[in-house]
Amino acid sequence: MMKHFIALCLLASFLMTACNSLKKAENLYLKGQYQLAIEQLQKTKAAAGKKAVLRNFYMAQSYRKSNRLHEALPYYEKIYNKPIPKLIDPDDHPDDAIFYYALALKNAGKYDQAKRQFESYVRQGKKVEYVKRAQTEIENIERLQRLIKEKSYYEVENCSGLNSPAAEFSVLPLSARELLVSAARKENIYAANGQPFTGLYKVVLTDTCEGTYQVFSPNLFTDGINEATATLSPDGKTLIFARGNPQQKKNAKGQKNVKLFISEKVNGEWTPPRLLEGVSSNDEERYYGKQLPGSKPKAYAWDSSPAFSPDGERLYFASTREYDDFGNRNLGGSDLFYAIRLPDGSWGKVRHLGDEINTPGNEMFPVVSSDGKLYFASDGQPGFGQLDIFVATRSKGKITIRNLGAPVNSPYDDFAMTFDSDTTGYFSSNRPQGKGSDDIYRFIDRTPKTKIVRYYLAIRTLGIELNGTEQPLPNTRVRLLDKNEQLIQELYSNNRGWTDTLPVPENAEFIVLADLPEGKKQYLAAREFFTMAGRKIPQELLEKPETDTVLVFEVKLKAFEVNKTRFVYNILYDYNKWNIRPDAAAVLDRIVTFLRDNPNVTVELRSHTDSRGTYADNEILAQNRAQAAVDYIVSKGIDRERLKPSGYGEREPRVVDADLAARYPFLKEGDVLNDEFIYSFPDEATRELLHQLNRRTEIIITGVINTGR
Repeated sequence: MMKHFIALCLLASFLMTACNSLKKAENLYLKGQYQLAIEQLQKTKAAAGKKAVLRNFYMAQSYRKSNRLHEALPYYEKIYNKPIPKLIDPDDHPDDAIFYYALALKNAGKYDQAKRQFESYVRQGKKVEYVKRAQTEIENIERLQRLIKEKSYYEVENCSGLNSPAAEFSVLPLSARELLVSAARKENIYAANGQPFTGLYKVVLTDTCEGTYQVFSPNLFTDGINEATATLSPDGKTLIFARGNPQQKKNAKGQKNVKLFISEKVNGEWTPPRLLEGVSSNDEERYYGKQLPGSKPKAYAWDSSPAFSPDGERLYFASTREYDDFGNRNLGGSDLFYAIRLPDGSWGKVRHLGDEINTPGNEMFPVVSSDGKLYFASDGQPGFGQLDIFVATRSKGKITIRNLGAPVNSPYDDFAMTFDSDTTGYFSSNRPQGKGSDDIYRFIDRTPKTKIVRYYLAIRTLGIELNGTEQPLPNTRVRLLDKNEQLIQELYSNNRGWTDTLPVPENAEFIVLADLPEGKKQYLAAREFFTMAGRKIPQELLEKPETDTVLVFEVKLKAFEVNKTRFVYNILYDYNKWNIRPDAAAVLDRIVTFLRDNPNVTVELRSHTDSRGTYADNEILAQNRAQAAVDYIVSKGIDRERLKPSGYGEREPRVVDADLAARYPFLKEGDVLNDEFIYSFPDEATRELLHQLNRRTEIIITGVINTGR
C-alpha cells in the first residue's frame, strides 16, 4: 500500500512540476521570449492530454515566431485536428495550428500535402484572413511547377569567410573593399531566438567573400538592442536603419518594437540616432497613417528594412502598420511602403505600394537597382517556401513581377539582395547548406544580354452554327500548307477543339486549312493565312533571358445547309459578252480553291445580269456567262459533275445583306436592288454601282457526295 502511495505522490509531484514548467513557458511566450519558452517547454515532455496539446502548440508557435518554421513542422503535425485549449495570447487563435501546418508543409517542400491542407482550410477555416491567404497559396503552388522548370543564369556561393553560426545578413556595399553588414555578434543574447543581438558592422574585404568585422560606428551601436538593415543616401551623408527589441529588463525604457532611425554624418562622425519622425511613430502614439471610420489602429507597428531610391528622394521600407497616410490599407503581415523627402528635408507622405506587389503574406527587404527595378522579398508571391526574392519591373504603367528562381531562392528564407555591379552582389539566406542561421551569399548573374523568345502555336477549331453561335469543333483535321499548297504538317484537334502546340519561327508564314472527316456534321472547310510578320514582342516577355510563349490562332468552320447556303462573287464581264477577263479569272480561282478545299460538295453557279437590255437577251447572256465560268473551273481540274451552270438573267435582283450594308452606308440590310429602288437615286454614278452589284455570280451548295476520304 505504501509503495502505491509513494508512487502516486511522485506522479502528482511530477505533474505539478510539468504544470509549473508549462505556466512559466506560457509567460515567456507571452513576453515574446520564444527561445526561453522553447527551453522551458522542453522540460514538460511527459505532459499528457490538453497539457500536451498546449505544449506542442506553444513549441510550434515559438519556433515559427522566431523564424524557424521548419523546426515548427513536427509540432504542428502533433496537434493537427486536435482541439486547442484556451490560449493566453489574444493574438493567437486555434486556427493557427491548422493554417501554419499547411504553410510549414509548403516550406518543407511537401507541396502536394500543403495544397491539400490549404484546400481543407478554405472549406473549414474560421479566420477570414487565413482563408484568403490559403486561396492565394493554392494558386501559388499550382504555379510553382512552371517556376521550378525555368532556367536560371544565376550562380551563387556561400561567403564562408563572412559567416558564422549566428546571423549575418543585409549587406550594403560601401566601396569596392568595404561592406556594411547586419550581424548577430553583440555580447547579450536576444531571448526571442537565442542568438546574440544584431548590430551594424563594417567589413573590410580581403576578397569578395572574406573580410574582418569592426563596429561601424560607436554612436550606432548599443548592447541589448537589435540594430540592422541600414541604407545609405546617395551622397553618403544620411544613414537610416532599423532598431528595436530591447533586452527584457524590469522597467526597461526605449522602443519596444522595431522602428526606423536616422543619423547624419557630421565632421566624419555619425550623430546619435533619432526616431525617423513622419515615418515611424513612438510606441505611445495611437496609430500610424490615416485613421478611417471602423479602423482598429495598432500603435505597436513594426518598421524595418529601409532602402533609399537611387536619387535619394524616396525611402522604401517594410511595415505592419494598418494604413498609410492616404488611407490605403495593409494587406496583411508586413507590406512595402515608401516615404518621400519633403522640401524641409524631413520625411513623410507614406504610401502603400499597392496590391500588385503586396500580398496577404509578408513583403520586406526592398531595394531599387540603378536601372529602376524593385527587388524585394516575399512569402506571399508565388515562391518555393518562405521568403523568396522577386524583381518588379514597370513598363508603360504595367508592373511585371518575376521570381528569381533557384539557386537564388529555396524553400527557406532568401532575402536582401543588393548589387555592387550590374551583374554581381550579395543576398542572405538561412538555407541549411550555410554555417547556421542567416548567411551571406554571393551571386553572379550570367543572364545573356540577347533576349530569346521562343514562339509556339496552338490552333483552336471552332464551328459556326447556322444561327451564328460558336462552339469548339473537336476531331478536326488541320493542315499547314506552304505558299505552293504543299503540306508542311497535319494535326488533329482534341475533344476540346485544340491542337497540340508546335514551334513557329519568327518569320513563319503558312496557310491553315481545317476540315472535318466525312460522316460528321456538315461544315465547310476553313482556310486562313497565318504570319508572324508585324508581331511585336510584348515587353513582359523581354524581362527574362529566355521565354516560351504560346500564340492562339482560331479557325472557324461554317455549318451549311443544302440548297440554302450560298456565296456571292462579283465576276465582271464586258458589256453583252461572256468571255473570262483576267479580273474575272482571279475571282473564279477563289471558287476553284473553295471547291478543292471542300471536295464533298456539289454546287450550282447562278449568273445574274442587271435589268438593262431585253429580258430574253439577259436570260441567254446569263446562261452563257454561267457556262463560261463552269468551263474555266473545269479547266483547273474540278470535276464537271460537281458543277451546274444556271442563267437567271434579271429575274432575282440582289438583296442587300449585312456585309453589303456595311460597305455602302446609303444601303440598309433587306433593300432589294430592283429598278424602282435603283432609279430612286438621282445621280448616274450611284445607279451604275447598283446595276453592277446586280451583275453577279452566286454559288449555292446543292448536295454532298462521298469522296472516299
